Amino acid sequence: QSKQMANPTTAAGVLRIFFHDCFVSGCDASVLIAPTHYAKSEKDADINHSLPGDAFDAVVRSKLALELECPGVVSCADI
Repeated sequence: QSKQMANPTTAAGVLRIFFHDCFVSGCDASVLIAPTHYAKSEKDADINHSLPGDAFDAVVRSKLALELECPGVVSCADI
């Protein structure tokens, strides 16, 4: 809630992330996976370059808050 208040476009950005992640093959959180030295991630695909970093941050913060309360129960796809 405080993130949305500080940056009013956060909620819209999170909805865009959901769309990019879920529209074709279902929600698997693949768009949240960071790249490695060996593989480019979906997050780095050209079509996803316009996804807002602030929205990724909101998802990461939500995941962290849930992990603190319920470790190992909620996945990134659940978020």
